[in-house]
Amino acid sequence: MEINNTNIEQLVELITKKVTERLNQTLSPGNPNAPICSSDPSACNNCGQCVVNKPGAINNLVDTGAARVGSSTGIKQGVDQKIAGMIDHTLLKPDATKDELTKLCVEAKQYGFATVCVNSSNIPFCARLLKGSTVKPIAVVGFPLGAASTQAKVFEAKEAIRNGAEEIDMVIAIGAIKDRDYQLVYEDILKVVEASRPKKVKVIIETSSLTDEEKIIACALSKAAHA
Repeated sequence: MEINNTNIEQLVELITKKVTERLNQTLSPGNPNAPICSSDPSACNNCGQCVVNKPGAINNLVDTGAARVGSSTGIKQGVDQKIAGMIDHTLLKPDATKDELTKLCVEAKQYGFATVCVNSSNIPFCARLLKGSTVKPIAVVGFPLGAASTQAKVFEAKEAIRNGAEEIDMVIAIGAIKDRDYQLVYEDILKVVEASRPKKVKVIIETSSLTDEEKIIACALSKAAHA
């Protein structure tokens, strides 16, 4: 079905209603099998080491349907092989050094992670380090705010792929989601997807900035745009 201004509101409303109903059933207090993280959110120090320190929490996410999970540098012990091949080993801080990026890539190869996720400017360096391994270099686009123009995101994605990126993680247009400008959000994602083919595009929806309803809408629009 072609997505346009006429039907996009109806599509979003229908999907949001159905997903909300399903979540209300799955996550109800009376459901002992509700797929929730076992970690105490108040105890989280954002270390990025849950794949080692909280494997139960990660397994809960995987059982819920997660296809990828993140980790940061500094892994000091083995990672469950069920999880390792799903990990995006990530370093996105603006002051990342070549030594830190090297450590990131070495750890990813050592533990058999799926990818190394870095800012697009660091893709050439990481792609060289990962050449010949099974670990894919992936670039974030429009990071961290998602507020760049669609044309800027398209250019960044093309440039990252030219430099060796095997996947693109783009940040959704958060303000447009808040404005309920779903056509803009859809087209923003679709144009990056089209510019990146045949490489895979994933969408960073910045869940901390969105309501539950907006998260559902963001996922629906991402899927509709073939991300």
